Amino acid sequence: MQQDYQKEIFEIIKRKNNGKDSLGNIVGDVLSLSHDAVYRRFRGETHLTIYELEKLCKHFDISLDSLFEINKNKTIFEFQPVNEYDFSMYLYLQKMRDSLLYIKAQKNPSMVVLVNNIPILQLLNYPQLVRFKLFFWAKTHLQVKEYQN
Repeated sequence: MQQDYQKEIFEIIKRKNNGKDSLGNIVGDVLSLSHDAVYRRFRGETHLTIYELEKLCKHFDISLDSLFEINKNKTIFEFQPVNEYDFSMYLYLQKMRDSLLYIKAQKNPSMVVLVNNIPILQLLNYPQLVRFKLFFWAKTHLQVKEYQN
């Protein structure tokens, strides 16, 4: 593994940790390693094994494809159908914001939006239109009981 990728993985873990705990503690717990062994990996003196890399990526939800830029013609995204979880408009909008912040944090971010109507992102400057679109969506697509009558 190239050392710059290893450093980048640890940087991602540090960002996801938000300073809640030391890098030695969180990575050591995931990999069952001592602080010294973790910091040797952090400094690049010891390379992560493929098994350690797998554990870290799964635990911290890191995509190796996006990290290594395996295929520039591939798009990686998360999708959770609205009908498969307890829907909350607040959580939906928060998830959208988090996704946009993640895109913004990439090296060369770009986004293509394909929709059959006006994207909600273009409506954000018009609060009344956003409210109407969200109301209509909740009434027709989500069939929220409070909006049915």
